[in-house]
Amino acid sequence: MDKISGVCEKKMFGVGSKSEHEAVVVDGIKIRRAGVNAFVDPELEKWVGTFVTCEGTKFNGVFIADSITVMKRTCGN
Repeated sequence: MDKISGVCEKKMFGVGSKSEHEAVVVDGIKIRRAGVNAFVDPELEKWVGTFVTCEGTKFNGVFIADSITVMKRTCGN
């Protein structure tokens, strides 16, 4: 199992392809929750601007998260 941490942001993904869409990313990697629509996930979008830790599997440039934990940040982190 892989783990990544960072601030959730919305960025364009797949630019120039038929799959071009705005996606939630952490540390520049598209995040999607396992078993959820790959293009639209309102629950995931709620975490934009929040520091999270994701556990799951990186596959073809996408991080498929089995769990996402909102982390508390302190000054200097």
